Amino acid sequence: MSHKVLLKLIFGENFMKDVIISGNLGKQPESRVVEIKNGKRVGEKRYVLEFSVITTNYQKIENENGPDTYKTTAEEWCRCEHWINDEKKAAHLINILQAGSPVIVMGEETCRPYKDKDNNNRIDRLVRVESISLNLLHPRVEDYQLRPSKSNEASPEEPSADFDDDIPM
Repeated sequence: MSHKVLLKLIFGENFMKDVIISGNLGKQPESRVVEIKNGKRVGEKRYVLEFSVITTNYQKIENENGPDTYKTTAEEWCRCEHWINDEKKAAHLINILQAGSPVIVMGEETCRPYKDKDNNNRIDRLVRVESISLNLLHPRVEDYQLRPSKSNEASPEEPSADFDDDIPM
């Protein structure tokens, strides 16, 4: 019996599992600062980035008379929290990650069933993010400027054409 099945048996539907999610950020990540109130790290600050990721499943529709097309079969939202010790890293991620960014998120997912206002069964998914990265295989990544462009930097001086030809070859 796997540990995830055992956790599900012990804790019911509120169980955790490791996940990798590929999708797009739903909106600009929001940040908050949390001060540790107990334990060995009392007084230390943690920076929490909160964001959501939407994943989309597609079904291929084969077309004998032309190119194949794809139909969206399901979309699913996942809430994410990324706890960071370093303020600079948190600020850097806030600057790079934009709404719509194609990302890959790895972390531990907690699922909790609930009923919505219409009494439909739903599942609340929360991922405690261990790592997040831009999906570099996605064509939309070309639009990102991770560092200042070289045209903004001072260009080095051109070498002078006036040099000594007395150097032996």
